[in-house]
This record gives sequence, structure tokens and C-alpha cells, in this order.
Amino acid sequence: MSVFERYLTHWVALAMLAGIGIVAFLLGVTDIVVPCETLVLSVVLFVALPLAAGLWTRRMRGSADRIAAFRERVKPWGVVGLIATVTILFGLQGQVIVED
Repeated sequence: MSVFERYLTHWVALAMLAGIGIVAFLLGVTDIVVPCETLVLSVVLFVALPLAAGLWTRRMRGSADRIAAFRERVKPWGVVGLIATVTILFGLQGQVIVED
């Protein structure tokens, strides 16, 4: 296992914390008000939870062959999920987009 692989989880955690700080700073520069709890919740829901699910899935699958087979079976659903997420986000903001 390389040094990169060994410390990848630490790097991701550090990047998440830095992301919260950077977003909080950038939102402080603008007139947009977002509570810190919302930032933390969004990082947990959209970064930490999927990362933990991925790590758990890798540990449960074990061998590289089983991981590759699982990845091929799940890959099309990732695209479907991404398209659905974008559609929902734009659908919920449709009124704001039309008004502006």
C-alpha cells in the first residue's frame, strides 16, 4: 500500500474541513446568509456519508474481482442518480430561475 493510499482518508477529511472553511469565508464576502450548521450538514450528507458507504462497500466486498464486478453492476445507476439530482435541483429552483 502506497503512502497516498494509506493517508487518503486523512486527506479527504482535511479537504472536507477546508471546504467548509472556504465556503464559509466566501459566503461571508457576499450577502448570502447560510448558517454554519447547514454547511456542516451538507458536507456530512453529500461527502462524508457517500465516502463512508464506499469504504464500507469495499470492506464488505473484499477481493478486487468482487469489487470490480460490483462496480460494473452499479455504474449505470450512478449516472441515473446524477441526472436525477440535477433535475431535482433545477426543478426546485425553477421559479427563482424564471424570475431572475
